[in-house]
Amino acid sequence: TLDFGLLKDVDITIVAINYGDKIDEKKILLEQDASMEIVTIQVDQFSQETDLGEKATYNLSLERFSRKNNTYKLVVLNLPKEITYEFIDPQTSTRLSLVRFTPEANKKELSLALYLPDRATENVVMDKPIDFYAIVLDSKAQEELENLMAGNNNELNEKELSKIKAGKARLQLIPRGIGKLEIQAINLYHEIKPDEKVDMEIIVLNRGSRELLEIKLIANLPYNWEANIQPDLIPTLLPEKKQKVKISFIPPANLGVGDYEAKIKTTARSANRRIEAEDKVVRIHVTGKTNILGTLVLILVLIGIVVGVVIFGIRLSRR
Repeated sequence: TLDFGLLKDVDITIVAINYGDKIDEKKILLEQDASMEIVTIQVDQFSQETDLGEKATYNLSLERFSRKNNTYKLVVLNLPKEITYEFIDPQTSTRLSLVRFTPEANKKELSLALYLPDRATENVVMDKPIDFYAIVLDSKAQEELENLMAGNNNELNEKELSKIKAGKARLQLIPRGIGKLEIQAINLYHEIKPDEKVDMEIIVLNRGSRELLEIKLIANLPYNWEANIQPDLIPTLLPEKKQKVKISFIPPANLGVGDYEAKIKTTARSANRRIEAEDKVVRIHVTGKTNILGTLVLILVLIGIVVGVVIFGIRLSRR
């Protein structure tokens, strides 16, 4: 009795027997088992953590050992309705719902993309794992699935799934929340005189799904400038909440005329990760001081010229 296993799909195997000085070879024809019609699914990483509002991608390797021309349907089960999905051909970026195998091509590489909602829901809870299945079905398995799904609202337990003769891969998704830092400012351009300062207001927002912690505001200033930020540290900011911040840019004495730039940097923490907002650049144009005495003299000169012209015109007309 000889027990052996095949490392690849073949139609014929040869058993060679060496006894004495004689080698006897036996050709054995192999008959394909019905279970070979099932497509096997291999997954690189079956469990993934993904932020709400983002996309999770699973790389799937499909292989079938039959030599028939068959078409299979791609299905995902036990996934909350708030999470949408699609199967994608990684080479052509084409969305797929069916996959076809031929005797020459028994292996397929696919990607399963999941799109998470922006906010947590009753079925999509932050930090709570979601177990689901990717299944490849032939026509008979599709009928079995339809019968089991009647009235089950896309939810099947392991016992029910075991009744379906199809290739399955158990996958897991862990939704994570993350804060998103956003800075809004009404005006980022200001004109001042050398002895004036810039007073402005910005709004710090949390556009993410988890609270922001330790929000710090720092100003990168031109040489010898000073800044007063109130508050410069926000301990916490919940999702969809905002905080007003007042900023004053104070120029040094004897400031020259010209253009200056100040940069506002904002950082925070969320879910043990560092979060940064886009830097805001404040442009400040410093104009020269107005010479009131010179302006007054110029006005008086212009008035004198106008009066002289009028008087000269009147005298000329009388002549």
